[in-house]
Amino acid sequence: GSAAWERRNADLQGKDRTIGELQGQLAEAAGQLEGASRELLELKGERRALEDRLHQMQGEAQQGQQHGGGQAAVEEELQSAVKELQDMATALKTAQVEIRRLSELCSRQQERVTQLTNDNNDLRASSSLAPLP
Repeated sequence: GSAAWERRNADLQGKDRTIGELQGQLAEAAGQLEGASRELLELKGERRALEDRLHQMQGEAQQGQQHGGGQAAVEEELQSAVKELQDMATALKTAQVEIRRLSELCSRQQERVTQLTNDNNDLRASSSLAPLP
């Protein structure tokens, strides 16, 4: 039974190491997820500010039409703000996709950690080994 015990012990230690690595990766992915979420919030804030500026500019453009002055400049500024909004919408979509990807990665790694931990607990119980330090 000594060889089987050695094998089981090695298996346990291997799984413990894998669990440790997975937990490290999980922490890293969780950190990235937090960063991406923060970035998304900042982008949303910037987008709101830009939308407000756009409304303000549209108001100015309408007044400009009544007074007939500086119309080309106002329209150019409007177009540039619209373009900026479109770029921001793309950046937001990218951030949301990245957040979804990282969330799924975290869930998969968490499942794997849980599964390995359960395997190890079963192995320890079945071999009546004292838990490894």
